[in-house]
Amino acid sequence: MNAPRVLILVPVLLGACASMQDDRHARELAGNRVDDGYCVDHGLHYPDPGYLQCRRQLVDRRLHRDWQNLQMLRQAGQPALGDAAVPAFRYPDPAGFHCHPEPQFGNDYVFCGYDDLR
Repeated sequence: MNAPRVLILVPVLLGACASMQDDRHARELAGNRVDDGYCVDHGLHYPDPGYLQCRRQLVDRRLHRDWQNLQMLRQAGQPALGDAAVPAFRYPDPAGFHCHPEPQFGNDYVFCGYDDLR
């Protein structure tokens, strides 16, 4: 009697996981499009070094902002974080930052990020 429930539950769970992956990919794509637009609006184009620096600075700002949010949650005593200390912020090694064009939906998008954060 439990077997039919399991057979129904498995596809539902797999569908939920796929949906979460799709949402994550859509957010990454949207973020990369915004970052690309910002750098292009400043006259920079891939693969120029200035463009790569622009994109890296945008990612670094986002990482620092996320770290600051964790710090604020910790200071506010959010129980979800427990007693874990938030480590001091360190910018990732710039040598690990890479961009690559990727065709999506008929357009080329430039995805950028740190190797160890993907």
